[in-house]
Amino acid sequence: MDEDRIGILNFASAKNPGGDFLRGSNAQEESLARSSSLYSVLFIHHESSFSKYKSMNLDDNGKLLSSPYHVGIVTVAAPNASIIQDSEAIRYAMKERIKRLLYVFEINQHDTLVLGAFGCGVFKNNPLEVAFIFRQHLESNEFKNCFKRIIFAILNPEMYRVFQRVFTATDLTNIQQEIEEIYLNNGDNQYQQYKNFQKENNNNYHNQEDDDD
Repeated sequence: MDEDRIGILNFASAKNPGGDFLRGSNAQEESLARSSSLYSVLFIHHESSFSKYKSMNLDDNGKLLSSPYHVGIVTVAAPNASIIQDSEAIRYAMKERIKRLLYVFEINQHDTLVLGAFGCGVFKNNPLEVAFIFRQHLESNEFKNCFKRIIFAILNPEMYRVFQRVFTATDLTNIQQEIEEIYLNNGDNQYQQYKNFQKENNNNYHNQEDDDD
């Protein structure tokens, strides 16, 4: 694999470049800032930034790599659904930012991407919809032949199952209906509605998984 063709999505803080990495926080952006030369080029910006040929110097345990490798990093802050009360504005912003970050990877010829549950942590975006938007864009005419390998690096088991469900579904109709139902119930608190929806439908979902096995 050509190391310079690897592209990583950095889930940025919109206010603090590198997040709380200087104070020892271990979230996604902080881990990238600590393990690479990314921090030196981060700045506050409402749009995305692209950092080419950043050197990865430490492994996941903070140990120095014997041979550093280089990656391209797209830094984007997700819309903060824990603060923004306009659900349509959140949806539009998420669609645009995912489209733009994929475009940046494309024009810089990165064909192996490391993505994740973008904005689904403290920013409280609906992971079902975020996964759905990623799949829509990746299968669109604009991007469907652009990338050889796409990895969603998701440590949270629940988030992983949501993304797995969306990306393995042969028909997205039911998933899209669930997303719309969440909005109709209470679009201004979509994350909590997502959690409630998952809880209410937990038994049906697990029964479906058993049938698939």
